[in-house]
Amino acid sequence: MVSANREMVVYCFDTLVAHYNSDEAPPPAFDDGQHPLFVTWKKVSNGSEPRLRGCIGTLEARALINGFKDYALTRRISYSFSEELVVYVNLSDCTCTVPPISLHVN
Repeated sequence: MVSANREMVVYCFDTLVAHYNSDEAPPPAFDDGQHPLFVTWKKVSNGSEPRLRGCIGTLEARALINGFKDYALTRRISYSFSEELVVYVNLSDCTCTVPPISLHVN
């Protein structure tokens, strides 16, 4: 069973920053594998609780590295919130969660 870890979140942020810099993201610091996965972006405004800005995922097994890359960009780019990042470049206001899910079949 795979567990979500900090490196997966870092990879999502690295992918986003690389996209806006027209660059390639550095290689991830976690092993690839086939697992269900989700990427959720939230934004903190004025010290409030983080608010949902986008979420995408699948319960079908998918390669983690390509899945996180695709889903991190799909949710961020499809919302106008991504323009806020370009203008303000304030990633400290953003949060990301990447809870891979392992399904147990008896």
